[in-house]
Amino acid sequence: MTTAGALMVMGFHGAVHAQTSVPAGEAAATTDEADIADIVVTGSRVATNGNASPTPLTVVTTQALLAQTPSNIPDALNKLPQFQPGRSGQAGPGSAGGNSGANTLNLRNFGAQRNLILFNGLRVPATTAAGEVDINVLPQMLIQRVDVVTGGTSAVYGSDAVTGVVNFVVDKTFTGIKFNAQAGISSRNDNEQWKFGVAAGTYLFGDDRAHIEFSYEHFDSKGIGSLLDRKAGKDVWTATGSGTPANPFMLTRNGRASIYTNGGLITVGPPSLVGRTFSSNGVLTPFASGLPTGSNGLQSGGDGLFFNEIQLYAPLVTDQAYGRFDYEFSDALTAYADVSFSQSKSHNGFLPFGTNGLPGANGLSGAVILSGNAFLPESVQTALTASGAPSFVLSKYESGDSAVPGAGNRNRTRNWLATAGLEGKIFERFNWNASVRYGRTSQHVINTNNINASKFAAALDAVVNPATGRVVCQVSLTPFASLYPGCVPVNLFGPSAVTPTVADYITDDTSQTLINEQTIFNAGISGEVFSTWAGPVRMSVSGEYRDINTKQISTTNPLNRASCTGLRVNCLPTTPAYFGYTNGPFSAQQTVKEAAVEVLVPLLADVPFIRKLEFNGAARYTDYSTSGSVKTWKIGLSWEVSNELRFRATRSRDIRAPNLYDLYRPGSESLFGFADLHTGVTKTVAARSQGNPALVPEIGKTLTVGAVYKPDWFSGFSISLDYYDIKLSKAITTVAGTSAAIQRLCEDSNGTSPYCSLYIRPFPFSDRSPANTATAVLSQSLNVATLSTKGLDIEANYSFSADKLFSSAGGRFDLRFLGSYQPKLLTQQMAGGIITNGAGVNGVSKLRLNLMLAYNADSWGMTINQRWKSKQQAFSAPIVFQIPDASAYAYTDVTLEYKPKLISEDTTLFFTVQNLFDKQPPVFGGPAGAPGLTPSYAVGYDVVGRYFTAGIRAKL
Repeated sequence: MTTAGALMVMGFHGAVHAQTSVPAGEAAATTDEADIADIVVTGSRVATNGNASPTPLTVVTTQALLAQTPSNIPDALNKLPQFQPGRSGQAGPGSAGGNSGANTLNLRNFGAQRNLILFNGLRVPATTAAGEVDINVLPQMLIQRVDVVTGGTSAVYGSDAVTGVVNFVVDKTFTGIKFNAQAGISSRNDNEQWKFGVAAGTYLFGDDRAHIEFSYEHFDSKGIGSLLDRKAGKDVWTATGSGTPANPFMLTRNGRASIYTNGGLITVGPPSLVGRTFSSNGVLTPFASGLPTGSNGLQSGGDGLFFNEIQLYAPLVTDQAYGRFDYEFSDALTAYADVSFSQSKSHNGFLPFGTNGLPGANGLSGAVILSGNAFLPESVQTALTASGAPSFVLSKYESGDSAVPGAGNRNRTRNWLATAGLEGKIFERFNWNASVRYGRTSQHVINTNNINASKFAAALDAVVNPATGRVVCQVSLTPFASLYPGCVPVNLFGPSAVTPTVADYITDDTSQTLINEQTIFNAGISGEVFSTWAGPVRMSVSGEYRDINTKQISTTNPLNRASCTGLRVNCLPTTPAYFGYTNGPFSAQQTVKEAAVEVLVPLLADVPFIRKLEFNGAARYTDYSTSGSVKTWKIGLSWEVSNELRFRATRSRDIRAPNLYDLYRPGSESLFGFADLHTGVTKTVAARSQGNPALVPEIGKTLTVGAVYKPDWFSGFSISLDYYDIKLSKAITTVAGTSAAIQRLCEDSNGTSPYCSLYIRPFPFSDRSPANTATAVLSQSLNVATLSTKGLDIEANYSFSADKLFSSAGGRFDLRFLGSYQPKLLTQQMAGGIITNGAGVNGVSKLRLNLMLAYNADSWGMTINQRWKSKQQAFSAPIVFQIPDASAYAYTDVTLEYKPKLISEDTTLFFTVQNLFDKQPPVFGGPAGAPGLTPSYAVGYDVVGRYFTAGIRAKL
C-alpha cells in the first residue's frame, strides 16, 4: 500500500484527519493496521499510527489545498481555522526593511516565529530577521501533504515549536511525469497570475532499489498597484482620535494630513505666508481646510495630503526546484540525498518623495527655505522681504502619480537546502537514521530612492551664480563644493516642480543582505524495546547538533550622520545620513546541542472500558552557546475506550530561544531630551536601539485535552474535539526606555527591575546625584511579556458513495468541517502593565469555521469551500472607540474539474472561482498621521475580490 493510502486510513480513524483524493472507504476496505505501521507521524518519533499520538494532528493533502486555492500552498493553509493570517504575504502593506511578499504561517496568532517549520521532517532556516520562514521559498510541486501539529512539541523537535509544527512532506516515491499550467485574473482585470510546474520520477537500474525525482515550478503574480483600485481605498477611511473617553477613535472619511500638500504648504514663517500652498507650480494660494477631527493635523477633506498611490497587493515571482535520489542497499539500509533551490522576488513602493525628516522649525518637520532662494516666485520673495523674516518652512509630499519616484524596496529571497542521510533497521525491530542538512537563506533588500540628507540639504539652498546667471547649489560656490559633486538645485514650489533629474541626485539606493546559514547533524534510533501484557513499549533516542550563522551586510549604517560641512540650513549634527530605512551590518554565530528521548508505553489493554491505554512521554535537554541550557518535556495519555471512541491529553513545557538577531542586532542611535526621574536632571542623551545578549528562552506551558469519535453505526464519519490552553512567559518584546512608564517601573523597584538595564549610568543605582544621570537610554528586547490563549478545535469528516443519495449515481461525496473557537488571546507587554484580550479584535475572530464539500466522479468533480468568521472589533480595551464592528462574514470558493483524457488517462481541466460573491473587506481605518499610507480594511480579509483561475493538470 502507498504512503498516501495509509494516510487516508489514518485520516478517517480520527487522530490524523487527512483530506483525501480517493474514496476513503475504499482505501479502508483494502488496508489493515500492518500497512500503517511503517509511517512515523509528525509530532512524535515513536507513534507510527496517528491514532497512537495524543497530540492533535491535522494532515492535508496538496491536492485538497490547491483545489480551493490554486495560487500556492501557504495561501491555502492560511484559510484553515488554526492559522491566523495577518497583513502578510502579497496583501501586506509596504515594508521598508523586509520582504513585502513573504508568506508566513501563524498558529493561534502567537507569532510566526513561535511555530516550527519543517521540510521532510527537518527544520528550515529562518528567512527573516524575526526568525520567521517565508513559505514561498519551499519547493511545492512534489509536496504530497502538509502535517499540522497544533500542540507544543519542543521536547520532540526543539526550539520554536511552542504552538506547533508545520511539516511539508515530499512524495519520495513519485514515478512518471506530471505538469500543471494555469492562469488567473480578478473580476476587476488586475492581479494577473500564471503558474507552470513539472515533475518527474522513476526507478533506476531495472528494479525498485534506486529512485530519482525532480521538480520545477514558476509562479508570477502581477499584484494590484494601488489602494485606490478598491472602494475602501478610494474613500481614504482614517481612524482619528486618541482612544480616550473624551476623544474616542472614530472613522473619518476622506482623511487628509493638514500639514502637508502635494504642492508644498508653508507651515512656519511670516503670517502673510503661513497657511498658503502651492496649488500649481509657482502659484501660492490659500489652503482650503477640511472638517476638523479628533486628531491634530488630520482633517476630513480639504487641500491636505493623502497618499494616493500606495500598493494594495505586492507583485510576487517565485521559482522552485527540487531533486532527490535514494538507493536501497538492502532491506536494512537506504541512503538518500536531496537538494532544493528556491527564489522569491517582490517589490513595492511605500512612501512618495517628500520633506519629512528635514529639521524644519517650531517642532514641525519640513524644508527651511531661505530668503533669496533662486526658485522663489517673485510675489513670495516680496512678501518674505517685507516681513523681514529670513526664511519659512515648507512641507510637502509628491503625489503618487508624480514623475518623481518615491521610496520603495526590491526584495530577493533565496533558499538552498541540501540533505544527505542514511536510514535502516537493526535487529529487525529498530529503525535508525542519521543525516546532515545544510541550509542557506539570503534576503537581499534594496531600498530604492532613499533620500540622502546631505544632498537634499545642499540642493534646497538654491542661488543664482553671479558669474553665469544659472541657478546652482549655494555650496557649489564655496570651498566645500567638492564635498557635494554634481549638486543639482531643487525647486519644491508646486505639485510637479521637482523633476526626476533632481530627485535622482538627491536619492540613493541603499541595501542590506541578511544571510542565515544552518548546518544540522541529526541521528536517532527508535523501536520496540520490550513488550508487556498490554503491548510493545516503543522508545526513541535522538541527538542533534546545529551550527547557526547569521550575517547582515549593509551599504549604510543607521548610526551614520549626515555631513553638514558647508551647508547653511536643513542639516544638523543629529540628522541621520538617510531619511529612509537603513540597517547596520553585524555577524553572529551560535551552536546548539540537543539530546532527546521519547517513550510510548501501553498501560492497559482489553479490559472493561479500556481497549487500549497508552502513555507518551518525551524529554529534551538543549544547550545554547548563547543563552544557556534549557529542559523541555511532554507527557500524554491516549485512552481508547473502544474502536469507536478515544480520549487524548498532553501537557508540555516548550521553548523559543532568542535568535541571533534578537541577541545581536546592530544598533541605531538618535538624540532626545530626557527627564531623568532618578536624578531629577533633564538633558539631551543618546537613545539607542540594539539587540540584547542577555535574552533567555521564552517558556511555554501547553495543555491539550481531546476526544475522537468514529462510530461503527455511521460508516465513513469521524469527529474530533480538542481543548488547548497555552501560556508563554518570558516572552521577548521590545521595550523602550524612553517611555516614562518604563522609567517609573524601574524607579518603583528600587533598581531591581529588568527595565533598569535600559538606563546606562556611570555609577550604581543607589547614587542619585546629578553625576549619575543616564548617559544613554536603550530600546531593546527583554524577556518581560506574557502571552496566553485558550480555545477549542473541532474537525469532522464524512465520506460516502453517491449512490446512497441517488441509486443510479456514481462517484463519491467527501465532507470536511474544521472549526476553531478562541475566546482568549491575552497579552501583557510588561510586568504590571495592562492585560489586553486580542480575541475578537482586528484580525482575530473568536470563531472560525471551514466547510468543504467535494464530489468526484469518473469524468468530473466539484469542490465547494465555505469559510466563516465571527465579528471583529477595531481595538481592545482599555482603548475607547466608536468604530462599527466588522460583522461576521463568509467567503465561498468553487472549483469545477473535468477529466477529458486528452493528454493521458490522468488529465484534469479545472476552473476555480475564489470569493464567488465578491465579498469586500470591512473598514477599520488607517493611521491618522498618514491617511492612505496603509490599508484601511480590517486584517485578514480578502482584498482582491472575486478571482478566476483556469488550468490543466496531467500525469503521463
